[in-house]
Amino acid sequence: MMTLEKLEQYCGIEAEIEAIKTEIEQLYNPVKSPTGMGGSSEPSDPTGRSAMRIIMLKDQLNMKLELLNQRRQEIHDWVQSIEDDEVSAIVRWRYIIKPPHGNRYTWRQVNLKVYGYPDYQYSMRRLHRYLESCTKKTNEQS
Repeated sequence: MMTLEKLEQYCGIEAEIEAIKTEIEQLYNPVKSPTGMGGSSEPSDPTGRSAMRIIMLKDQLNMKLELLNQRRQEIHDWVQSIEDDEVSAIVRWRYIIKPPHGNRYTWRQVNLKVYGYPDYQYSMRRLHRYLESCTKKTNEQS
């Protein structure tokens, strides 16, 4: 069963993937300090440390991408089972479809797409009520 928590975790996984990618990019282009300014007498190997960190981050990135793909498939499968067209459209616009510029449509943009006016609460509340009703039905059947 899909929950709001699972949907929001999906968004969190996407955000973490972007953060890891950014960190990897920054490690490929390190900021260098002026020579002779360090207080340590030991030689350092920033390139080696960066390379090891990049390897670790790429492994972490691959695990997160795999998890994201699993969650995306779970959301796609769930959306196919939704009989309420409005809720299905809300989920698609908020969690599946990406805008040309940006990470995700805001609730205000979703409401504009589904209902034609920019209210950030209506679509969000509609989805919350739908998920609550699904939870109640599941609990009653148990």
